[in-house]
Amino acid sequence: MLLLLPATVLLLVFLFGPIFQSVRVASTNEALTGPQAINYGFTGLTNFKELFSDPDFRNALKVSAEYVSASVFAISFMGLFLAYLMRRGVNIVLVRLVSGIVIVAWVVPEIVAGFIWLA
Repeated sequence: MLLLLPATVLLLVFLFGPIFQSVRVASTNEALTGPQAINYGFTGLTNFKELFSDPDFRNALKVSAEYVSASVFAISFMGLFLAYLMRRGVNIVLVRLVSGIVIVAWVVPEIVAGFIWLA
C-alpha cells in the first residue's frame, strides 16, 4: 500500500485538483482582470442558471454536438475505408502511400517535440 501512495497523491492532485478548482471558480464572480480579479464573491449556482437559460448556449451546444458527431463519423469512415483498401491490397502504390502517411503522422510529432526540448 505504501508503494501506491505517490501515484495516489499525484492522481488526486492532477486529476481532482483541476476539477475542484473549476467548480470553485464557476461558483464565483471571479474575473481575469479588473477589480473582480482580486475582490470576488461567491455566487452559488447563479452562473449555471444564466448559462442554461441563454439561447446562445443551447445553440452552441447543438452546433458542437453536430460537429463532433460528423467529425467522428467521417474520420472513422475514412480510417476504416483506407484500412480495407490496404488490407485488400487493391493497389500497391496506394498501400505504400497510406503506410507512409501513417508513419509520418507517428514520427513528425515526436520530432517536433524533440526540437522543442532541444531549444
